[in-house]
Amino acid sequence: MSPEHGSDHRPTREAFLCGVTQVLPPALVLDALTAAPVDGGDIDVMTGLRCELQQHHTGPHFAIVRLLYAFRPDAVWTRWTDGHDPETVLVLPDCPRDTGTPPDPDDHCTLFLHHPGRCSFTLTDPERQRLLHDHPHQQRLFHPPPIGVSDPMPGSNGCQERPIELPMLPTPQTPTPTAGCTLCTLLDTWRTTHNNPDHPEHNPSRAIDCGIEIRNHPHTPPKMTLPTSTPDPK
Repeated sequence: MSPEHGSDHRPTREAFLCGVTQVLPPALVLDALTAAPVDGGDIDVMTGLRCELQQHHTGPHFAIVRLLYAFRPDAVWTRWTDGHDPETVLVLPDCPRDTGTPPDPDDHCTLFLHHPGRCSFTLTDPERQRLLHDHPHQQRLFHPPPIGVSDPMPGSNGCQERPIELPMLPTPQTPTPTAGCTLCTLLDTWRTTHNNPDHPEHNPSRAIDCGIEIRNHPHTPPKMTLPTSTPDPK
């Protein structure tokens, strides 16, 4: 198995994280929430993005925007090219590769299935190294203590702080086709088809694209290549 796609041993030649930064546009925050059902603690959407692929990769940059704790092994990602903002979100399955060593936060690849370049556990992140060099106590953020072991913040009295209770956010609504819009109706038909696991055109990522374009009414300009015909019956 080649190191570029996650071998059981870390390659000897050091490779670095891409780390190109971007910001998730506000319009895509709701798309990230509606990309999969909201369940408990998985409503956090990351808007400060860093490309998580190997440095000097080909193709677009990729960054995770929402972890789906209740729907693993999937996660919500976004992609962009240099000089352009992200325009869509995608639900992608996790890369199954690991180092073959006992469980540790860095043992499993945190990228998506069939990602380009090496797996995350073989990549060096210079920004993370600088953070840990300048603030050694921040190591606890990357390697949390075992369950049941307390880890008070430096300088604290060892007591846990009272948790902050935040109000529950309303469940985001699925984009609704605009009445009288032929294109919205066609997109809704394709969205239903792409969400049907028994249909040959089953494609959850394309279903999300259709929902984004429905919200983009009156589709000027469109955010995707628009369909011109209805899907074939199953």
